[in-house]
Amino acid sequence: MPAFEAADGLARVIYQAKDGGFSKTFLALDWLAQLVPHIPGRGEQMVRYYGYWLLLQQIPGDA
Repeated sequence: MPAFEAADGLARVIYQAKDGGFSKTFLALDWLAQLVPHIPGRGEQMVRYYGYWLLLQQIPGDA
């Protein structure tokens, strides 16, 4: 919601889950503060493990 539409003049972000089951309203700067830690640093990349490799990562001592 743009700041000029809000009664208090503060911009808001409305987050809604993909399945539509969850919705939350944030102030714009609070939303950015929640989002920024999930952005990898320069030269870094997110690593996700799927399937068998995920299983190996979750079981300590087994390989």
